Amino acid sequence: MADASFSVLMITANFYPHVGGAERQALTLATSLKNRGIEISVFTQKKKGLKSFEEINGIPVYRLRSFGPGFLNSLSFMVSLSWRLIFRARSHDIFHAHLASSPALTAAFWGKILRKPVFIKLGAAGEFGELKMSSQTLLGKIKILLLRLLRPSFIALTLEQEMEAQKYLGEVSIHRIPNGVNLRKFRPSSAAKKVLRAKWRLPLEGLIFLYTGRFAPQKHLPFFIDAWAEAVKKAKIPAALALFGEGFEERTIRKTAEQADISDRVYFYPPQTHLDVVYPAADVFVLPSLAEGLSNSLLEAMASGLAVLASRVGGNTEAVIDGMTGFLFRPDSAEEIQAQTSKFLAHPDLAEEMGRAARKRVEEFYSIDKIAQRYETIYRLSLTH
Repeated sequence: MADASFSVLMITANFYPHVGGAERQALTLATSLKNRGIEISVFTQKKKGLKSFEEINGIPVYRLRSFGPGFLNSLSFMVSLSWRLIFRARSHDIFHAHLASSPALTAAFWGKILRKPVFIKLGAAGEFGELKMSSQTLLGKIKILLLRLLRPSFIALTLEQEMEAQKYLGEVSIHRIPNGVNLRKFRPSSAAKKVLRAKWRLPLEGLIFLYTGRFAPQKHLPFFIDAWAEAVKKAKIPAALALFGEGFEERTIRKTAEQADISDRVYFYPPQTHLDVVYPAADVFVLPSLAEGLSNSLLEAMASGLAVLASRVGGNTEAVIDGMTGFLFRPDSAEEIQAQTSKFLAHPDLAEEMGRAARKRVEEFYSIDKIAQRYETIYRLSLTH
């Protein structure tokens, strides 16, 4: 490990213990960079019940105050963030913002004034992509215009994101670096399968399909469950679906399961902070989204040795090799969902075989250690220009 001899300030609206994908990835990356000898600090928004300052995995986390709803909340956080950036600028060599939101705009502005390299890591792409959605509102268009003028560097997770960034941001510096996963934390554990199924009160026999994440419209869960139900009701082996998450669509999802007459096969759980004791209980990870960047849950599940059943969108198409590490389907095709589900049900050993291939794929391309090394390289280059 090299002596990094520079510091990075990570800026994000939300951070751990918030359990969203972007927040989990920010903590994973920050921890790995710290382990490489890079000094890391985090500025984030203070949430109710959380301390203004604490260390997480040895990383100083400063939670800045904001107030009010909606735009007022964003504006007040930008003011708090600006104040901190002005008076603590000398403590940091690089600003790294997660998601192209108002905190990223603040980082880009003060980075320009203070002559600091700024990196902005993009979020989702496609139909629900943050740049596309921003382009549909006045404030969003202003934000995009300012980002074009300030010209920070951007991190795209996938080719789709890179092309979308070029479309909306023009000729800016874009680095394509995917999300990474901690291969020591997330790993296969066949010996623990029945123990974990008992822990979560899941069926001990048959195939368990698993989803983790938000219950939101873009995840397309009601449509998927309706199609999945038709396949499992015809299968000769038992199958169940475990859903870990929360969101306003939960009632619709439950109603869909009831109407499809599979309520006894669908299990609901609240979101979990420690998903490493969730994935090994299952066989197939499900991600039926209408749009995706590069899902952290997808990479964690693959690292845990799960086969994948996912929509053919965004980063899914780059991480999953169709027919080798899992099966892909068009998100709007019930027929394809049923057909791909039926392949697992007709050949139960296929999930284990594909799960081994999925683990090898993340080892080769998505190890957080390799991803952190790539970040260190671009950080160093930015400091020499």
